[in-house]
Amino acid sequence: MEGEEEVGQTEPTTESTRHPSLDDLPVDLLLYILSFLPTIDAVKTSSVSRKWRNLWSSVPSLSFDYSIFPPADTPFLISLSFADFVDRTLLLRPPLSSLLKFRLQFDFSDDFYSCHVNSWVRYAVDHLALELDLDFFIDRIYHDDEDDDDDNDNDNDGLGFGALYDFPFGVLRNSRVRVLKLCHCYVSVPPNLSTMRFHSLKSMVFDQVGLSDDMVSGLILGCPNLEILGIDYCWAIRNLKICSAKLKELSLRNFVGDEESSVEICAPNLISISIAGFEMGKYGLKASSLVKAHICFPHKLQYYSYWSKIVRLVGHVECLTLQNWWFKLLASEDVFSESSALKNLKRLELRTRRAYQKIY
Repeated sequence: MEGEEEVGQTEPTTESTRHPSLDDLPVDLLLYILSFLPTIDAVKTSSVSRKWRNLWSSVPSLSFDYSIFPPADTPFLISLSFADFVDRTLLLRPPLSSLLKFRLQFDFSDDFYSCHVNSWVRYAVDHLALELDLDFFIDRIYHDDEDDDDDNDNDNDGLGFGALYDFPFGVLRNSRVRVLKLCHCYVSVPPNLSTMRFHSLKSMVFDQVGLSDDMVSGLILGCPNLEILGIDYCWAIRNLKICSAKLKELSLRNFVGDEESSVEICAPNLISISIAGFEMGKYGLKASSLVKAHICFPHKLQYYSYWSKIVRLVGHVECLTLQNWWFKLLASEDVFSESSALKNLKRLELRTRRAYQKIY
């Protein structure tokens, strides 16, 4: 009838027609999303709404990236402004807020910034960070001028770089840091490192870091729960010994030693090993649990001797990735011993100059 409302029809309400927005998400989920952003971008979200105004200050992961920082008139002013930004960011965070990850990419070109970086590292440790990632290399473009200025400078064993940050390893004692990544720096270790026991550390990756043989041995002894170790483009190594009962993954990359240099690995629970461009006179491997091996050297004849020495040590693995030098290996007098004749192999990946060939 006219004038009567049709059954089931109601006037739309404001609540039913409102579109959902990010503000409707739980705070924990918003913080998780923000944790994937560089910190400088996370700070910018404070202008989104009233709810977001201080949200960035509680993000559990911090990532300070020098390469995306706003430019200034000189590199010195950029570094100064960057250091000030990191300082202010840490000061504005809630005093009791904990961290999952602290990542820093910084052009450490002057010892003037040592105190700054030390305070940032201490902040991360004091706020219970689980992962500490410090990268002072960033990219080659930040060091081209240093290469020109330091052609005759041997302070870094011929690497030709300027000032390097000296990471105080002792700061990690009694910390919660499980993952440590260091790039382009020195490491200052306590004299009694091997007896100090850094129980929380399970993964360490060193890239362009000065590491002596004794330092590596001490780090392994001092970290009894270490499961992952990576050494890449490091210097000061001579006769490297890696002995660990709990080590599961090992990566050795980009080192040039002489005929008297050596690396000995004794890791009964090692599952995966990667050796790429790590040139040593002698190789030794005792790893009865090894399953995966990746062997990579430039595909030129002068590197074949390194390749063949290592291949003979990993003949018991199930998965093997390496260059396609099989014909040369088979033509040699000593191919494989009876104990390392690839009896367990289930997957073989051959790397050629142009492509990968996979054989199952």
